[in-house]
Amino acid sequence: MNAKSIGLMALAAAALAGGYYAFESGSSSSAAGIEKKALLPALEGAINDVVALRVDGAEGAFTVRREDDGTWGMEEKRGYPVDLQKVRGILIGMSAATILEAKTSNPELYGRLGVQDPGTEEAESTRVTALNAADEEVASLIVGDRRWAKGAARTPGTSEETYFVRRSGEDQAWLAEGNLQVEGDEGQWLEREILDVARERIRSVRIEHADGEVVRVSKESEDETNFALADIPEGKQLSYASAPNTLGSALARLTMDDVVPSADVVFDDPPLSRCTFETFDGLTVVVTIHEAKTEEDGEEKELLYARFDASFVPPPEEPEEAEEPEPEPDPVPEGEEPAEPDAEPEEDEGPSAEEVQEQVTKILATTESWTYVLPSWKKSSFVKRASEMLKDVEPPPGDAAEPNAVEPGDEAPADAGEAPVTVEGATDEGAGDASETEAGTGEAEGGETPPPDAEGAEEPEKKDDGGGAGSGEGERKEGDEEQPEEPQEKGDGDSRAL
Repeated sequence: MNAKSIGLMALAAAALAGGYYAFESGSSSSAAGIEKKALLPALEGAINDVVALRVDGAEGAFTVRREDDGTWGMEEKRGYPVDLQKVRGILIGMSAATILEAKTSNPELYGRLGVQDPGTEEAESTRVTALNAADEEVASLIVGDRRWAKGAARTPGTSEETYFVRRSGEDQAWLAEGNLQVEGDEGQWLEREILDVARERIRSVRIEHADGEVVRVSKESEDETNFALADIPEGKQLSYASAPNTLGSALARLTMDDVVPSADVVFDDPPLSRCTFETFDGLTVVVTIHEAKTEEDGEEKELLYARFDASFVPPPEEPEEAEEPEPEPDPVPEGEEPAEPDAEPEEDEGPSAEEVQEQVTKILATTESWTYVLPSWKKSSFVKRASEMLKDVEPPPGDAAEPNAVEPGDEAPADAGEAPVTVEGATDEGAGDASETEAGTGEAEGGETPPPDAEGAEEPEKKDDGGGAGSGEGERKEGDEEQPEEPQEKGDGDSRAL
């Protein structure tokens, strides 16, 4: 192989490498020749003219439209409110997006970038079209795969994100920079929060089950942490102190998975439960829970439905507490100025009656014509039974044993009697007549002689008759019983134990 052949092979390898680089990152000449410029220049000056966004992708198509009062609603959901932040985010992102590099214009390569026309086979792209009041197209963009910029923090929804995109009706694909994240699922566009009533505001919750069982929990004041369960049966107690609190938290930041017009939903079965929530400031919310089966992707699935009602009932007036007299301040030394009293912390009195009534109006305006599909994990908060919060009463520690019970291992033998007592110096003759030691002789209970140094005890005297203490004591034969010694008389007749 000569030098000329080696040179031709090197040029061919360089050409192949250049072709791959041109597809993956844009050719060096084209990338260098393209300045950052607007991806959708027609939208920059007409963003305020946009009154609708049409979204279509792998999960279906839907349209969100601006109403006369400035709110946005979803046409497929009969105008149910959508998340305004999501609408603003995509409009601003499309108008501010800039081109970084030119990519392929070959439709056969669109799949590698995810910029196929939505609806085509294996397409996962999403098309967003901005419309004006005459339903004319202002701008339309196909958003494909996301690719993070080098060194980016990889935080979704930031300008550091880059996407492969293609303007609708054009063959050229681009790598663009900007917040172009588009949700193709209509449920992600809906205003998902139904209402928000903090647990601290809840005074009582009452759940009426279809079979007649009624569960009620309540608090005496907003300062209390845990709710109390009413009508606990004898022999039962709460599984743990905070067990009823899930009922009080049921309306806190309550969200939904889907929403349908109430006129389109008919339930064959009676409701699972009817829940009444009352607050300390007069708000009353009633939630009616239904469960119905539906088929989704060929599988049967149970959905949890909820309907809402709200009203204002002025809370009972609390009795005024008698003001305690303020303590007299300490005398101030002569020549010093008195210290300023500490400022009392402001008490949060909660919403006023007018604010609560406004909340009732808002809840009714949002919910009165709709039936909501709640997340399945919220079911326990609306259909909980008392038995789920109770357990058997446990005896207090130490009360299980009987007062006079004998610990294992301490039992006395069944044939045990009083221990025999051997008295030094006792004779066989005297032993036979003695049957019981007289009271007050100084012997300890159980026949034991107290030690000489014990308080109040006297050391027994020993009789010195020259024969020793054991001179009159014969050798005891096996089987003979030992008898206590008969007290000996000494001196003036005083009887003592020897």
